[in-house]
Amino acid sequence: MKHKNAGKPGGGRPQGGGKPQGGNRPHGGGKPQGGGKQSPLTPQTYIVEGQSSVLASVRFRPASVVEIFAAQQASSQLAQKLKATKFSARVSDIALLKDAERVSSPVAATIKLKSLELAAFEKRIEGRDKDLILVLDHLEDPRNLGAIARSAGFFGVKEIIVPERRQVFLTQSAVSTAQGGFA
Repeated sequence: MKHKNAGKPGGGRPQGGGKPQGGNRPHGGGKPQGGGKQSPLTPQTYIVEGQSSVLASVRFRPASVVEIFAAQQASSQLAQKLKATKFSARVSDIALLKDAERVSSPVAATIKLKSLELAAFEKRIEGRDKDLILVLDHLEDPRNLGAIARSAGFFGVKEIIVPERRQVFLTQSAVSTAQGGFA
């Protein structure tokens, strides 16, 4: 089985590179570049919309944040909130975001999610015997995956495990539905 972390806002998460996030399914909507099948372990970049979702990514998974974007009217408020998190990043104009026409929020970020092999997952959870881990199987709709990740985060789930086969891939739709649930 491959493992997907639904690293959630909810306290008690490890600091630094050990923060859970991402999944063990190929990340990214659409077809892979070059027409070939993309490896489930290839990190993919997604757009997270909304100030709360962006701040959750910054707070719980800062290493996954590639770039932050904001419309002019939202940038000063966002800058203040980012300063409170001690996350230093320049906030770019949202018009510079690739696919900006698809973004409906004045605040967005690009995040990179990465899958784990079983051995890496086992090493990461070693010594953690009280974490909630959710196991899923046979999900076909990426929006359902995103909704489950969002709800799981609320209940303190630290990891989501999904099988390598017969499972929807993580897509932009799933990340958008999760509203910060993969942070």
